[in-house]
Amino acid sequence: MLMLLQLTPEDIKNIAIVTVMLSAIIGALLYPIARAFARRLEGGGTVAGLRDELADVSARVEALQQGEARVAELESRLDFAERLLARQRDAESLRLSGG
Repeated sequence: MLMLLQLTPEDIKNIAIVTVMLSAIIGALLYPIARAFARRLEGGGTVAGLRDELADVSARVEALQQGEARVAELESRLDFAERLLARQRDAESLRLSGG
């Protein structure tokens, strides 16, 4: 014979709460995927999305190029400062050695 589970109203309430929470979480996780799939089926959202992504990538590349130029400028300034310090150190060592 089948034994029926004897659930109390509190058990039923807890099961209902867990079921609703899990459904909400799964729905929240699957919504973006379903929306992207629907856009892909429509075919209209891909071009606009790619344009936005391309603009973002272009902006990042430009920022990187500006950063590279800044680093090159800082390298040349550091080289100049190192040469000045080396000259000063050489002049001091000549003066101390009596030359």
